[in-house]
Amino acid sequence: MMADYAYTISYGKLAVPFYRVYARPLSGLRPVPESSFTGRDNVLLAAQVDVEVFGENFLPAYTKGDNTHVVATDSMKNFVLRQALDYDGATLEGFLDVLGHRFLAMYADMEALRLSRVRGKRRALPSHARRLLDRHPRLPSPRGRVYTGRAPMRARRLAAAQGYRQLLHQLRA
Repeated sequence: MMADYAYTISYGKLAVPFYRVYARPLSGLRPVPESSFTGRDNVLLAAQVDVEVFGENFLPAYTKGDNTHVVATDSMKNFVLRQALDYDGATLEGFLDVLGHRFLAMYADMEALRLSRVRGKRRALPSHARRLLDRHPRLPSPRGRVYTGRAPMRARRLAAAQGYRQLLHQLRA
């Protein structure tokens, strides 16, 4: 009877905070009429990352209590933190791209994933991180603007996408 249905199974880990000090500077950008932004020092690259994974392989966890293919959410968190340490890029969007590819390479049971980040709010940073930023006069003061932003990113395996298309074709026939 379960073959008569198509399932979308997802779960994940929300708000994984990371702080990367002295990331590669983002420089050499040309300003556009809407903004004078030309780069940043990246003394502190901070964000919270949300991870949501998708896969039909996770269905037995809900129907049979079989967690064989489930990746523990604490493992997801640790993976994000480890990748943040290794990331040598200059943007949070670039980090999400690298993170998505590495997640899919590491965990074969994940068919797709959705990552998003919220850039760290300076006032919400731990005191030691705020002190680090206070020593760098080119960065905004804690009383200055709070920089936030959201960047979603989705990744999926091509084989899984082809499998979904075949399934949809069979369901329509």
